Amino acid sequence: MMVRESADNGTGFVYEAEILQQLAKNDADIKSDVETIARYAREGVKTQDCLKREFAKIYGNLAKVKTQQDLEGKSWKEVLNIKLNEVVKVKRVNDLAAPQDEKQNEDSLHSINELVKNGDFRQALDKLHQMNDPALGQDAALQQWMKEAQARVNFNQAVANISAHSLALMKVNNIRNSNQ
Repeated sequence: MMVRESADNGTGFVYEAEILQQLAKNDADIKSDVETIARYAREGVKTQDCLKREFAKIYGNLAKVKTQQDLEGKSWKEVLNIKLNEVVKVKRVNDLAAPQDEKQNEDSLHSINELVKNGDFRQALDKLHQMNDPALGQDAALQQWMKEAQARVNFNQAVANISAHSLALMKVNNIRNSNQ
């Protein structure tokens, strides 16, 4: 719990990770989780709030770039039409041949933003990996954010595994003590 608290506060947790390594050195069930925590103790993990703020900036920049690309080389009538379409949504009926890839990418990026706002980094990362937009792969800030978010997801999973294991051990010890 001390490791999780330190990471959530944005402070280092090298000392706590070393203590955890000492306490769990003979427990093979959580060895990889303890190693994960020790690795991130040295590197550090970003707080959830920090990751949310950083993604909000990235999302805003991606939206601006997309808008600029949409407006590039267009006449004033086309620009006006694009701007109106941002405000007014027109639903096509019985149009099976309408291209949906760009709209799906916009919707996906918006849904990813909502997932990040809700702190669901694992699902947001899964959706980002599934998107087939080359612009996302070239965005250095997004790639760095994905790396940091993955570190947070790995860290949280390792802490959850260790907590579950510890609770199971306490339950077993409690049952043993009550049977004696």
